[in-house]
Amino acid sequence: MSEIYWRRVTSKKAVASSTPMKNIHLMLNDLSIPHFFDAIISGEQVARGKPYPEVFLKAARRTCLVPDRCLVFEDSAAGIAAAKRAGMKAIGITNTLPREKLKAADRVVQSLEEVDLQTIAHLLI
Repeated sequence: MSEIYWRRVTSKKAVASSTPMKNIHLMLNDLSIPHFFDAIISGEQVARGKPYPEVFLKAARRTCLVPDRCLVFEDSAAGIAAAKRAGMKAIGITNTLPREKLKAADRVVQSLEEVDLQTIAHLLI
């Protein structure tokens, strides 16, 4: 796959979580990855949490992306509902819920190891 195609698919990354900002920063700093994200949005920055789409729409605005060019990775049914309400694609990850609870996602996986660039490109094209 060409480098141009890779950049088009992976150009912006955001964390959009219901978790308080303090917890998000603790996790990102613990993993030494906060610099990988163009935007970080917490539940404290929105009026209504998931399943309302505000947290995802705010992340899209901060990264200057239109919602239909965004892909959300979620482990909750409310998060998938929020992504779909925002007009975004969603991949459900079964680390907290069984597959049937995440069936509204565009794709359901057991692990992020099942997601590759081709999968992402297919969902966004």
